[in-house]
Amino acid sequence: MHSNIASPLELSHSGTTIAAHGPISGWEDDETSAAITITIQQNGVSATNKTTVMKGSSSWGMTLVAPNGGGFDDGPANGSASAVVQLTNGGSEDYDWSNPVTLDD
Repeated sequence: MHSNIASPLELSHSGTTIAAHGPISGWEDDETSAAITITIQQNGVSATNKTTVMKGSSSWGMTLVAPNGGGFDDGPANGSASAVVQLTNGGSEDYDWSNPVTLDD
């Protein structure tokens, strides 16, 4: 399984909410699902959420909410992610990635 964080990501609710999403491709025969955790950081504000997708999914999506009354602005941000991919033999594989993203309302 290969994934990424799409850009730009849409801001809403006065910059407190991000609609995050990204593509998934290349599922291997022995993979059954992936638990994906995404974190977006900008100007000292960080929001994290996670979702689980099943083999065959071509994308993931989730809403991230800024904690403690914080907010995000239009412009560059840092996106980081991890995926724990479950395997048919009961094991798992971990993957981490990061890339710059743009936030836009």
